[in-house]
Amino acid sequence: MQKNKFCERMKTFLLDNMDIFVTLIGILPLIIPLFYLMPAKDDYSILASAYEYKLAGKSCLEYMCDMVKSTYNNWQGIWFAQFLATGFIYYFGFNVIFYRIGILLIIICLTASMLYFLRVTTRYLDMDKIRYIFIPVVIIGALNTYSGDQAIYWFCSSLLYLFHFSLALFALSLFAEYLSNRKNLYLVISSVIAFVSTGGVLMVTGFLNICALIMLCYLLYVHRLKKPQMFFFLSCIAGALINALAPGNFVRHARIIEIQGDSVSDHSTVSLLMNACINTIKILVSCYGKLFCISFILVVICSCFFMGVALRNKRKMNIFAVIFGGVAIVFVTIFPIAYGYNSSIIDTRSQYLIGMVEMLVASIIFYALGVWISRKYDITIDKNSKIIICAFLLCMTAGNVVDNYKSDESMTSITILKEAGSGTLADYEESYRKIYDSIKNDDSDDVVMQIPVINTKSLVPNNVSWNGALGYLKEFIDVFEY
Repeated sequence: MQKNKFCERMKTFLLDNMDIFVTLIGILPLIIPLFYLMPAKDDYSILASAYEYKLAGKSCLEYMCDMVKSTYNNWQGIWFAQFLATGFIYYFGFNVIFYRIGILLIIICLTASMLYFLRVTTRYLDMDKIRYIFIPVVIIGALNTYSGDQAIYWFCSSLLYLFHFSLALFALSLFAEYLSNRKNLYLVISSVIAFVSTGGVLMVTGFLNICALIMLCYLLYVHRLKKPQMFFFLSCIAGALINALAPGNFVRHARIIEIQGDSVSDHSTVSLLMNACINTIKILVSCYGKLFCISFILVVICSCFFMGVALRNKRKMNIFAVIFGGVAIVFVTIFPIAYGYNSSIIDTRSQYLIGMVEMLVASIIFYALGVWISRKYDITIDKNSKIIICAFLLCMTAGNVVDNYKSDESMTSITILKEAGSGTLADYEESYRKIYDSIKNDDSDDVVMQIPVINTKSLVPNNVSWNGALGYLKEFIDVFEY
């Protein structure tokens, strides 16, 4: 009798968490590069300054505060990201293993935040019947939009972009939970997390605040806005202002405009804002264009649409409001970088973050579109048709995986598997070890490095322009474990 109860509980547990298990299997390829990962660019310069503070006998807290102050005043308002990065590197940065552990934790945090966010979203949209398929498909798609070389596998960048994006998703999910259960603990925790999440890259701050604004508008529309809820919204706004008004943002922006020189004809604020809006639209269209050119992503989007048609739930959804809200989220997420760089050309880490946001937004829009079409035209999909559609989508997925494996421009996970299998990632790691050895055995004052370039799309480039900061290693190579 007890054995039957245990089996029944295990069966229930496995079925209830099927979306988690499938997602974890889907992200396993992203873990492989961690076995070969090495520090890059800013990691070395922060390590050098941390070593100087250690030699001077200064505490970690003093180092963290000094670095946050310097960055805030001279570079950008990423106060919380810099606080975490400098603290981590001060204590753990002198061993390569801890960089790998740090990024592993960020990947876990990002995956958990998307799982939680989508579970809350599917519950609000009455999608419980399909969440076991919908959630893994969307997360695996979001993590395979563009190359994650700079976004995931460069520690400082991963902390600045992906970790803070995960914090924003946690904050929004916890606040949504508060709206349903009215437990003040959820309100307090969501507000605190929302505030610190704005201490990262401004793109995440924009994403959080536009999502919070949409939630505020919804609460006003349904007459459910209460005074305590304003605490969350004020936390988002306060954090955004602290970040956006950092003197470093203006200093950095002025340098960029100065470098662009004659290409910027009008330096007025109005003109720069207009240029930013135009560049934002260009980036939005370009990123969505590239996204829909990825065959695997098309399968994911089609799956979301057919799930909407098949489920045909009874919850009222204004499709035009959903589309407008989705486009607004992507637009506001992109705007800070379009304004900051005064250009429609963006780096791959920003592109990766935009890709994740676009994927989350597109999946919900196409699901809602499927529901709307099924109701408007009274479309009903019977059991046999559902089986045929599922079989078709599975065949398309399998075909895309095979096609991706043969192609030079593969999705992120396939690229990783190919490079791990060919030994490219192992060669990448070995090239760094040789560089470290040469620096360690070099008695001259100047560091001359012959860097063998390993062409990898999975990890950050190892060319001179990316790793000129390797010269800092000379200062602390004796205490650096690799």
